[in-house]
Amino acid sequence: MVIRIAERGLRRVGYSDLARRTLTQSPALANVTGRFIGGIDEVSAVAVARQAESRGLLTSLHVRRPPVLDEVSADEHVEAFEALVALMGECGLETEPEISIKLAQFGLLSGDGWDGALARMLVVVSRARANGVRVTVDMEGADEVADTLEAVRILRQIAPDVGIALQAYLHRTEADCAALATEGSRVRLVKGAYGAGPGIAHRTRADIDAAYVRCTRILLEGDGYPMLATHDLRLVRIASTLALDAGRSRSDYEFQMLLGVREKDQTRLVADGARVRVYIPYGPDWYGWFVNRIVERPSNIRLVAHALLTSSWPTRSP
Repeated sequence: MVIRIAERGLRRVGYSDLARRTLTQSPALANVTGRFIGGIDEVSAVAVARQAESRGLLTSLHVRRPPVLDEVSADEHVEAFEALVALMGECGLETEPEISIKLAQFGLLSGDGWDGALARMLVVVSRARANGVRVTVDMEGADEVADTLEAVRILRQIAPDVGIALQAYLHRTEADCAALATEGSRVRLVKGAYGAGPGIAHRTRADIDAAYVRCTRILLEGDGYPMLATHDLRLVRIASTLALDAGRSRSDYEFQMLLGVREKDQTRLVADGARVRVYIPYGPDWYGWFVNRIVERPSNIRLVAHALLTSSWPTRSP
């Protein structure tokens, strides 16, 4: 409870107008935000992906634009992802490049709803496939699970390797893992962070961790390709053991982490022979993503404070 209150407090402060102005206007913070954000456009994001590849990492790029409120902004997301996959294709990223997309980015909650969002996703998936880029569909709130699963089912008719993210904290996810652990099926397993109610989701961290382990076992013992997204090194060690017990080689599954988080552990895992993919968000709406990283790992506040204290601020005219 105390941790949740602290997280809410940090989030409230982070989204305040004062914090936004302070953090976005400080030149010194560019080095800090650059740890977690791939820049403001696809050119900078692809450059960051190339740097990650040089460290032996796989990559997944995700466009961050303002929330979609109408069909125009949904179409703008399509254009942004088309530009991204075109550049990824031209640059020839070598290590199974991927993009991550969400239904809400393409209009699920706007004018033309699910049908319009699916139509736009079909365009993006087709463009990505033509440029040798894979797609994984992220999951958001519990009320969007059924819509997302159905969209992925249809998308896989034109691109069988479209991945799907599942959230271990939901009660239904073990059954979803079992249903999706089929040959060729790429499944990203995350803990989940959308605050579903007690009748829908596990509430305590211990229960969520236990559910994550159960879901991991199901995926590793299945016939699909598990993508285990966690920064919890204890869960990484458990997953590695479960993979060995299931007879999987290190190339038969991967770990996923966020850009800038546990970089030393990412490098160590790669050196040990593991496949590790980093999630690289970028775009004009980077600030919200940055605040979430601070909330999830308050120790990052020290980086922000140091940058602010050592920055050189322009003086105002009288």
